[in-house]
Amino acid sequence: MARQPSVVSLDVTNEQNGYRLPQRYPTRFTPLSLAPTKALERRVYDEATALIAQSEWAASSLVDDYGVAAERIHVIPLGIGIPPLRSPHPSDGAAKLTFVGRSMERKGGWWLLDVWRRYLQDVSVLTLVTPEHIQSEDGVEVVGDVRPGDARIFDLLASTSVYAFPSPIDPFGYSIIEAMAMAVPVVAFGQAAVPEIVEDGTTGILVSPGDARGFADALRTLIGDPDLRQRMGEAGRARALERFDARVTTRRLVGVLRAIGAVRQVP
Repeated sequence: MARQPSVVSLDVTNEQNGYRLPQRYPTRFTPLSLAPTKALERRVYDEATALIAQSEWAASSLVDDYGVAAERIHVIPLGIGIPPLRSPHPSDGAAKLTFVGRSMERKGGWWLLDVWRRYLQDVSVLTLVTPEHIQSEDGVEVVGDVRPGDARIFDLLASTSVYAFPSPIDPFGYSIIEAMAMAVPVVAFGQAAVPEIVEDGTTGILVSPGDARGFADALRTLIGDPDLRQRMGEAGRARALERFDARVTTRRLVGVLRAIGAVRQVP
């Protein structure tokens, strides 16, 4: 890194993970346990010619926790390929809520299933896109054969009324962007960089992490208001195209690489 131009890209710093991952249970000793890895991280950041932060949230940690100069940081989300809209969402029958997550535990799927059973099964059906085994029950559909990168996810999302993103740990959330790309409003926790994707009240509704009743109320609000769903869905697709289209974000990234000379070796 010291001999040639270099770029470090990240979606989260270890300092941020040290305080937000549920399984770590931060204590007063957390700063001591983080110190060795922070020192190593800082060396890498110091040697990099530039840093690509996927969000303003991650960029703020680079500045505040690691002392990186703000002018060395470029905030560029790594976008997705946004396809044309699929067929229109259904307008009759029960509203459809969709969750996508490889791990039900880590992504909040079991929590969402409990919330749905307690508050929402009378007004909606729930589709769980996950490879995990889930016992069959009325009102719950499990799609277990969709893997990352499978274009069928957009067909599933196109038939969705509201996308539910209850993950307590994701620092970003690409499935949110996939839902927005299909003009689906989103209900999610307002944590990490999620508020930079979901504009609360415009493209979806953000809820305090862990607030089961608030999450259910947000979903019920959208279930009961098709016009609101349509407005938020259209705003979400426009936001996805403007900020998270890979054609746009990749062009920005390549521009940074060219500007700093990272595409060529220096003597």
